Amino acid sequence: MDRDLTFPEIEKTFLDFVESFHAEHDYERDFLKIARERDIRVHPSQQNQSFSIGEERIILLNPNTSPRRFAFTGWHELSHHLFKEAQNGDLEAFLFECTDGNHEKSRDLEENLCFKAAALLLMPTHILNEVVMQSSYSPIAVFELADRTGASIEAAMRRVIWSRSINISIAVH
Repeated sequence: MDRDLTFPEIEKTFLDFVESFHAEHDYERDFLKIARERDIRVHPSQQNQSFSIGEERIILLNPNTSPRRFAFTGWHELSHHLFKEAQNGDLEAFLFECTDGNHEKSRDLEENLCFKAAALLLMPTHILNEVVMQSSYSPIAVFELADRTGASIEAAMRRVIWSRSINISIAVH
């Protein structure tokens, strides 16, 4: 690539990568299975976090979290490892560049990307589309999406709203 990616390009590239990754894994619903397949160690902890020590990739999860929140958090933490894999690490470098080397801002933007990726992994687009075809963009769609995927109502509501969002920078003349 001749230039660094902008943040919207990083976001689109990463979320496309996550969608393709999930499809390649037959939309696996168990993040622990994916973590095992990718040699990512998952350990109980009082905090939720993902990191690497040398070549060892680790996720820490609070086992006292509600089951619905636990699944979302697991996907979120796994998404941090996927972000580092995407484009052979180039997305992480582009993100750092587009924040002018600001570690805190880069980390905050990565957090937001991983929240969106977790939503995609927990509530895949094809299921979202089926629910919306049945119920349109309505409160019923939110409840149906949560029921079909095991997501919380709050996460399902965000996923439905996010899927309906319009990028206003494109709409402005």
